[in-house]
Amino acid sequence: MRLQSPFSLALVCVAAALSGCAIVGSTYTPPASTVPDTWVTPAEEAFAPTTPPSETWWDLFNDSMMSALVEEARGSNLTIQAAAARIRQARAIYGVARSERLPSVAATGGAYLTRESEAIMPVLPETRDREGTYFQIGVAVGWELDLWGRIGRSIESAEASFEATREDYRDTLVLLSADVASTYASIRSLQSRTRYAETNAAAQADTLQLTQDRFDAGLVPQLDVRQAELNLAATRSKIPFLRASYTREINRLGVLMGKSPRALHPSLSPPAPVPVVPASIGIGIPADLIRRRPDVRSAERSLAAQHAATGAAEGERFPVFTIPGTFDLASFESEDLFDDGSLSYELGAAFRWSLYEGGRITETIRAEEEGLAQARLSYEQTVLRALEDVESAISGVAESRQQHAELVNAVEAAEKSVELVKNLYREGLTNFQNVLDMERSLAAQQDALASSEGTMATSAISLYRALGGGWASNDAER
Repeated sequence: MRLQSPFSLALVCVAAALSGCAIVGSTYTPPASTVPDTWVTPAEEAFAPTTPPSETWWDLFNDSMMSALVEEARGSNLTIQAAAARIRQARAIYGVARSERLPSVAATGGAYLTRESEAIMPVLPETRDREGTYFQIGVAVGWELDLWGRIGRSIESAEASFEATREDYRDTLVLLSADVASTYASIRSLQSRTRYAETNAAAQADTLQLTQDRFDAGLVPQLDVRQAELNLAATRSKIPFLRASYTREINRLGVLMGKSPRALHPSLSPPAPVPVVPASIGIGIPADLIRRRPDVRSAERSLAAQHAATGAAEGERFPVFTIPGTFDLASFESEDLFDDGSLSYELGAAFRWSLYEGGRITETIRAEEEGLAQARLSYEQTVLRALEDVESAISGVAESRQQHAELVNAVEAAEKSVELVKNLYREGLTNFQNVLDMERSLAAQQDALASSEGTMATSAISLYRALGGGWASNDAER
């Protein structure tokens, strides 16, 4: 059939675009991840494989201060706000990609001074002046027909990238919640360690006075006094380090809250216990991890985006069909601009097909394919790292519980030993070295106990983080 006009050709192209001639690239299929059926760490009463992790896990510690800090940080942290801005940016880029499906319409116009060249037109008709003005107003339209699906793949890539950015935001929420809770637990642990150190320093000062009194009475050598002084000074020397660590942690928490470093000192200065770890932690099964962890979901969406981008690159091999057109009102006289005789238009169909470009398209496709291979490997690595995080965190919680239980017994035994050895020393039934050993042991065991309380809390927090808990309740991403 012979086409009667460019307009007819344009209609044919539109029909072809609407029906769809071909789709470049292959259909994306999410990767199948191989994960174990159960966690390697033996199940204990402290873990519940049949129960998924809590989204607001920080409330399970029954520490109202910690819960309030986590909730506030999720709205005020600057990194979270930046991540939310990246979501809005990705959504806008997705909107730009979708707009490529639609026609473009631009207004045109102008007023121009004109003069005919005497060298080209030495003689003009009597009705035509050599100098004059020219007026024009109109619209220019253009529409690229996505016959091969290149634009569709670009939109698919932009959408998947937007979804990956949203998962990155959720991952930032998970990390922030864990960072705030862990820092808070460290602050309380340092307060407890400082309190133990100060208590031991006071007790050792009493011991020093005891040795001084016995030395003055001629009952013990001066060595006992000097050793008591040494023991007291060594204990006191640890207190500035603990206070400096406390200040560093509380300053860090202030920044995590989006505030000045010193902002939380008044509210957190009063000592409080370390948050108590829940008796049972829901850990679910490994298959749940792929659906829950935002970093795994982000890696999968990035893989999907790269897959679509590869298809879009393949679309560059095919010709590009467009429907261009202009509709103008033009006249040498402004008063005649809107007359019927001033109308001019062009409407047709055009195509552009790159026949030779020095291998640019081929190398572009190859580059996108290598990017796809990298994205696939990155996804697989992310899954493995997620499994590693959970296994290590489960072990950390289990071992920290065992360590804490043993240290409770050790502190109790050390406290009784110090009491007994001091009584024996007062009665002259033992030497001062035993007193020193027991006081040092008590100080070390109490410090280890306070540290283990913090470790037990941070280990549980790390497990909740590894399980991907803590993002579903936030609405900022929308």
